[in-house]
Amino acid sequence: MKLLQMFGLVCLASAAPVRAEVVEPKEIRNQSALKSGEGVLRLSMRSQRQFIETAYLYFVRLNPDGSDGTRILRFERGAGVPVMESNQIDVKAKYYSIPEGSYRLQAYTVACSSVPEPGSTCFFGSHALPTEAYVTASPTFEVAQGAVTDGGDFVIEYTKDVDLDKADLFDDRYSDEAYSCLILLPLNRA
Repeated sequence: MKLLQMFGLVCLASAAPVRAEVVEPKEIRNQSALKSGEGVLRLSMRSQRQFIETAYLYFVRLNPDGSDGTRILRFERGAGVPVMESNQIDVKAKYYSIPEGSYRLQAYTVACSSVPEPGSTCFFGSHALPTEAYVTASPTFEVAQGAVTDGGDFVIEYTKDVDLDKADLFDDRYSDEAYSCLILLPLNRA
């Protein structure tokens, strides 16, 4: 029996890993741009604090059995130029053509442009930036062919008490303790 178990472990270890394909969905202006098998995803991504780096949000397409598939959607929100009224703080809903199917939030990060592994942290210099990867139990949505799905408004948000009347949301110094612990939360779409 032990020999059979060892053989199974060797086979698993030598099997080629399943590689995920990361794609950036195409932003669209109207439904006529959809191809067969696609729907529209409305999604907004922003932060409670202005970062000087790009923020990334990843959704993985689910297999019919509910397990993670090999296709990952990557959305990004640039820092903008606040003095020109372009920033990461304001709601900025965009519409994307997405292959029909079920998707779940897999990860988010600021500054690092690759999908973060669970438990990893992205850094800017020596300062930790908001980074999280979800193995299970994350928000999901369903995209149907030809339909519009509201994916929500995702906000990188403070997790501890911060007096926002006194905090400078456009401060580019990453040393302020108030900014050291951030997470991404979907807002209610009531």
